Amino acid sequence: MKLVDALIELLGRDAVLQDEADTAGFTQDWRDRYRGAASCVVLPSSTAQVAAVVRLCAQHRTAVLPKAATPACAAAPYRTRRRPCR
Repeated sequence: MKLVDALIELLGRDAVLQDEADTAGFTQDWRDRYRGAASCVVLPSSTAQVAAVVRLCAQHRTAVLPKAATPACAAAPYRTRRRPCR
């Protein structure tokens, strides 16, 4: 079974985003300077589901990039003292 199909079976179709329009907000930074790519974005609703997703991705030898809330300081490592993150 393909990973995306297994994720849909685990979480439900509404919790696995695949369309580019749906995943765009998760694959670019808030300033629209950096963009990535994702075959899907999952929206687990519990810590048990998060753990199950990580196990499933490990079984499929697929990297996971976690993303929580995106604060205005998302690029904080690139800030300097002259340009503090606000």
